[in-house]
Amino acid sequence: MIANQIIGVVIPCFKGGEITKMVISEVLDYADHVVLVDDSCPFLTGQHVLKQIKNPKLEVLFNLTNKGVGYSTKKGIKCLLEKKCDLILKIDADGQHDPREIYSMCKPIIEGKCEATKGNRFGNIDNLFKIPKIRLLGILVLSFITKLSTGYWDLFDPTNGLICFQREVLHDINLNKISDRYFFETDLLFRCSLNNVKMRNVNTKINYSSKISSLNPIKQIPIFFIKHIQISFKRIIYQYFMVDFNPGSLEILLSILMSIVSMSIVITSRYKSSMYNIPISPGVSSLITITSLMAFQLLISFIYYDCTYRVLFRNSK
Repeated sequence: MIANQIIGVVIPCFKGGEITKMVISEVLDYADHVVLVDDSCPFLTGQHVLKQIKNPKLEVLFNLTNKGVGYSTKKGIKCLLEKKCDLILKIDADGQHDPREIYSMCKPIIEGKCEATKGNRFGNIDNLFKIPKIRLLGILVLSFITKLSTGYWDLFDPTNGLICFQREVLHDINLNKISDRYFFETDLLFRCSLNNVKMRNVNTKINYSSKISSLNPIKQIPIFFIKHIQISFKRIIYQYFMVDFNPGSLEILLSILMSIVSMSIVITSRYKSSMYNIPISPGVSSLITITSLMAFQLLISFIYYDCTYRVLFRNSK
């Protein structure tokens, strides 16, 4: 226990093997309850753990078929909630996260500074040299897109798999609506954003020595792209039109209006030019430029408002 708080850790596992057993052994030193969810692991990690690690704090759950990291994590979270854990963490099974970071992840929540914490790989410059260059580029691009779609602009590494929650936060979120696959972490942040959960960065160490990964980035790009667009629209509609109407709402509405006006002028001008051989006048060209710039400027203003307002709103809780 940390400050009389019962700590629970869920470890979703697919293609874990020996590394996962090492992770579990270390996590057991820092947690009161550890749940390993064997997601139909081809290495039979769950069975090996049951045979080799005898500890009353450890429980192993099995999926008969591969359900995905999201499904496995949710299954483990529900198990830990039943065990009345006060703080619940999710740690990857590939050894990327240092179990000694558990206290660092829990401390801001225990001190009442936030309701959840997210690991940040970029707080230490040395971490940048440990991440493969292509993966680093993907993380940076995906991080910005995730900030936009979830509204957590103050989280510098929103795609990090190391995360910690108060039990009350997880009770208030409908876990059944969250994605079962690799989009789980982003979808979870989206649900937290809708509930205005106060979340903070925690600088952590990383280890990329493990070469095992079941993630196919190329295959996931179109899936992530579509899902990010979906949750972006959902968040904007919910936060700016359903539960509130503020200057940001006006900015996004006017930006859409100016975009429609600009496109209408372009289409009309092109049609007249092709059908009646009427050249586009300088005045019409100027009007297209002005409306386009207005639409772009209003969009930038909305993003700025979203960056500042959402952060201030959550921090004022």
